[in-house]
Amino acid sequence: MLGSIRALEFYSGIGGLHFALARSSVASNATVVRAFDWDQIACAVYTAPGIAHRVDISTLNAESLEPLNANLWLLSPACQPYTVLNPNAKGASDPRAQSFLHLIEGVLPVLVERGTAPTRLLVETSQGLRSESTFPLKLLPDNSSRK
Repeated sequence: MLGSIRALEFYSGIGGLHFALARSSVASNATVVRAFDWDQIACAVYTAPGIAHRVDISTLNAESLEPLNANLWLLSPACQPYTVLNPNAKGASDPRAQSFLHLIEGVLPVLVERGTAPTRLLVETSQGLRSESTFPLKLLPDNSSRK
């Protein structure tokens, strides 16, 4: 059993992953304590008023996230850098991928070192992201045999 779930939602948009969590089998035990997105309109119409904060995600750090005591991160990073439908996709070298890399390679290791990292990450992804060099830490299992 997971115990009490305190979630942070990154790239929240209007709260799609919050909405999904609220309708999941763990909903009665889960709270989204903060949501982050750059888009002002998305934050204004977010699923749960007062939770979304307009911020450049690449400016977040361990010091700002640690006090929120989150054990679940919900992430919906930009898919354009990784989509298999774009033959010119640049993957991790695309500027739109930088804030995600910042969280995974910069912030998360600090939280792990301090023993305050989330125990679970839920990443909405595209097929290209799973095979991209963005995941040198193998945060995603290789499910390439599944369709």
